[in-house]
Amino acid sequence: MNERRWNVGHVAGSLRKHWLLTLVGLLVVLVLAVRFLRRPAAAEDEAAPAVVSAQTAIARVGDFAVTIEALGKVQPRAGSFAQVAAPAASRVASILVATGDRVRAGQALVQLDESVWALQAQQARVGMDAAQRAFDRAQRLFDEGISPRKDVEAAASDLARARAELEAAQRTQALGTLRSPIAGVVTEMKASLSQPVDVNQPLVEVVDPAGLEVLFHLSPNDAARLAPGAAIELSAAGEGVGSATPAGVSGAGARRFLGRGVITGVSAAVDSATGSVDVRATVTSPVVPLKAGQTVAGHLVVAHHPRAVIVPVSALVPNGDTLTVFVVDAQRIAHVTRVAVGARSDLEAEIVSGLRGGETVVTGGAYGVTDSATIKPPGAAPAKPAGPDK
Repeated sequence: MNERRWNVGHVAGSLRKHWLLTLVGLLVVLVLAVRFLRRPAAAEDEAAPAVVSAQTAIARVGDFAVTIEALGKVQPRAGSFAQVAAPAASRVASILVATGDRVRAGQALVQLDESVWALQAQQARVGMDAAQRAFDRAQRLFDEGISPRKDVEAAASDLARARAELEAAQRTQALGTLRSPIAGVVTEMKASLSQPVDVNQPLVEVVDPAGLEVLFHLSPNDAARLAPGAAIELSAAGEGVGSATPAGVSGAGARRFLGRGVITGVSAAVDSATGSVDVRATVTSPVVPLKAGQTVAGHLVVAHHPRAVIVPVSALVPNGDTLTVFVVDAQRIAHVTRVAVGARSDLEAEIVSGLRGGETVVTGGAYGVTDSATIKPPGAAPAKPAGPDK
């Protein structure tokens, strides 16, 4: 009986062990099957090219200007700047113009208190009248043989001195109305009503905008590459994207375009204190009014390369010791392309080999692009995953 029970228990244990091993085997087979089935899909996902949102531009063919970049200061030329001062000590009686007003030559700017000068002129006239009578008396007595010639000469000297004092007093009184010696714009008003002023104290500044020039301080090597008549473009110094850019220039980093001009003079001497050479330029086509004392960025043209292949600087991607660009084909697939760069500016670069012109290149976002990536325009809807529709 006991032997029979043992046999039944042994058979039951064997069956449980058998089913347990079978179940474990099925689980192992299931896991391996799942991993085997998922592996091709994962490999396919890893092999699938990336889709990148990036900006593009066309590699254009055109004239590339080789420039020197420098900061300059706007200042008036000789004869285009006037500083009007008080002729003598007085007070401000009235102010006739304001900063920013355009004035003509001879126009009244400030009226000073003339009461003191009028009194001085009156006293000078009284003195001259007295000197005139003294001279007439001395001359009459000399003619009558009563007085010597030296009395006539002394009276004539006193009369001349009195006449000069009267003319000076009248001139000072006339200068009590401060007038602009040139036509231009009032750039600074330093007077206020009832303000006491001293002799030769500057009160008003007037600048002729047509007489402004830009002064640059360049190294002797850079100055030697320039000559009078060379073209120059001006932009706002220290600004980012601006509201106006020259034709053909766009993209991030563009500066506010201020105008064009020409080099009018290159100094033949080197400044011993700074080691620089003064270069002057006249603004011929301003886009916005410039102001004396304003700092501007100058792009001084030293050479032109005709029919150059030009791309935005943002398209260049360093790759070790070389530079590359991503060329986008008709299927919007990016292909890494090695290029050689010639001259460059802040915004554009000249490609001397690697491109022929007309290619579409990646600009904004180029650093996030890989070879064979699909390029989609910024803001475009993401591509649908491949597979049957459900």
